[in-house]
Amino acid sequence: MDYLASEDYRVVDVVTAADLLGAGTVPPKTVALSFDDGYLDVAVHGLPILDERGFRATIFVAPAVTEGTASFTWYRRQPPLLAWDDIMELDKQGTLDFEAHSLTHPNLAALGEESARHEILGSRLALESRLGRPVQAFSYPAGLFGEREKRLVAEAGFRVAVSCEPGVNDGSTDVFALRRRQVDARDSLLDFRAKVGGGHDSPLPFRGLYRHFRYGAEVLGPRRASSVS
Repeated sequence: MDYLASEDYRVVDVVTAADLLGAGTVPPKTVALSFDDGYLDVAVHGLPILDERGFRATIFVAPAVTEGTASFTWYRRQPPLLAWDDIMELDKQGTLDFEAHSLTHPNLAALGEESARHEILGSRLALESRLGRPVQAFSYPAGLFGEREKRLVAEAGFRVAVSCEPGVNDGSTDVFALRRRQVDARDSLLDFRAKVGGGHDSPLPFRGLYRHFRYGAEVLGPRRASSVS
């Protein structure tokens, strides 16, 4: 974040970025920042850093996991999550914008159509009932989606959806498959600068296959899109 601030990057939430793309008015050096799943450490460690620099970010949450009726199955011990009271208060403050990540974080492409629709629409309705405002953005769990999932997201009333596919977004990018670059604790500052500069815009071989098996898909379904991460 210090690097982005020192280089005069504008750091915005996902919905703001989508609005700028749609209007064709994206300033140079604009970055949309997002976090998946709603972990407590984003508020504890990330929020003060974002506030200090005037940056905004989107956090995508799965309501059933937030309330404890589902869990992230890839953990032996799930890290602490933000509670509903935290989410509602932080959403009002303006730095963090909370959007939908399905109800239980399944592989949507492995579900039947009605179950997938329930996961997608249900997450929007659950969040809206808590936040008291329209929920506009969706993040595909594990970045797994196809044409059917994009259609269901649009039918559920979302304006934009994000994938886990790396690359730059411009006016021609599908608003229901916006690209994102993953940044994690293994990245050095050099790695981060390379990602911001476009050095990691092409996905690594077998990246999509890895995500399928890590996040609970037992088989590769016929709806898997070529752009799935």
